[in-house]
Amino acid sequence: EVLETTPELLTNPVSASLDFLGITETDPAQYDTIASFYQSAISDTTLLARSNKKLATEVAWCAAFANYVLNDIGIETKDLEDYKDQSQYARVRARNFINLGTPVYNSSKNTTEDLQSAKVGSLVVKKGDEGYHVGFFAGINPNNPDEVLILGGNQNDQVNVTTYPLEQIVTINSLENIQEADTKLVEKISKDIKESDSTR
Repeated sequence: EVLETTPELLTNPVSASLDFLGITETDPAQYDTIASFYQSAISDTTLLARSNKKLATEVAWCAAFANYVLNDIGIETKDLEDYKDQSQYARVRARNFINLGTPVYNSSKNTTEDLQSAKVGSLVVKKGDEGYHVGFFAGINPNNPDEVLILGGNQNDQVNVTTYPLEQIVTINSLENIQEADTKLVEKISKDIKESDSTR
């Protein structure tokens, strides 16, 4: 007889990100933390030889942050290297995260009604004037249904919850075996929403 087991649910990425809320590249005391996101994702000794200050302040780190959180909760991201980007930098390029998870919302195929199926903690990839950006879906802006809330790194130089226009969202992808997010938690982190400004 074959016994079927239910996989253990993984911590929601939004919950796993809470300890990092407020980390900013403008605080020298936090350079090491931001540099550690890179160190978990790549092995390029040339890039890693840069000072932690340069890693934190001169290189885009949203994908390094997302990679760090996903690996920390048990989601493997090495598959990102199997797509078009075979380089050691695959896990620190936001665009590559388009291929991780199962799409539940795609701006070119879905309507705003389809956005309702996106769950907090899903992976979000957006594209704006400054290129691609990746973070975690934290909901729809309660003050503007045409904006989504993204919890991510390198959002206005820090880890926070920021609003982004729906028209910039490339994809929202669900991740398998993730716990539901605590609604009180989402309300708590959404009280200090930042308006989108800059991501590198």
